[in-house]
Amino acid sequence: MAVLSLPMGLNRKPKSVLAGISFLIAYVIVRRQQTRAKRRARQQRAGNASSSGEKGRDGTLKPRKVGVDKHFVEQLKKLLPICIPGFASKEAGLLAALATILIARTWLDIWFSGFNGTVVKAIVSRDRKKFIAKAIIEFGMMMWPMSIVNNSLKFTISALALSFRERLTKVRDDFLDYVRTFARTLLSLMFDI
Repeated sequence: MAVLSLPMGLNRKPKSVLAGISFLIAYVIVRRQQTRAKRRARQQRAGNASSSGEKGRDGTLKPRKVGVDKHFVEQLKKLLPICIPGFASKEAGLLAALATILIARTWLDIWFSGFNGTVVKAIVSRDRKKFIAKAIIEFGMMMWPMSIVNNSLKFTISALALSFRERLTKVRDDFLDYVRTFARTLLSLMFDI
């Protein structure tokens, strides 16, 4: 007579088997939710494409191509006065600082490229004194301004991004306050509250 038995280890470690089954069920549930979220995102993108896309030959809507075109320039004209309200604003100063830092970075890159050429030339000509003078001394002198410029660039970009986000958030909040006030006023007029 054949004896049916449980898979190996099931009778010894029921808690670990239950944990494994629970993990498997949780994994399946999470994967289903991710699949549904991706499907919703695709449908939403398709909905957005239908509102801003063009019709193809077969009648389906194609999404708009991204690029610098009339639509982009129109959006930029609307955003720039919000993000940079004037020449005396903090954002204008940060943009000027960013331009200056980028010019300094370009100058340092040109200096570093010339430095690399002279170091390679010293290596090829096997001139130790020139190599030590160029590679160690000038390289050490070059790293200070390069590190300062690179860190200043990161700091200025993040400060500018934060400032833009603050301004855009303020405009959005002002708009939402206006809409809420309008809705309250309309409701109070409708229901005589």
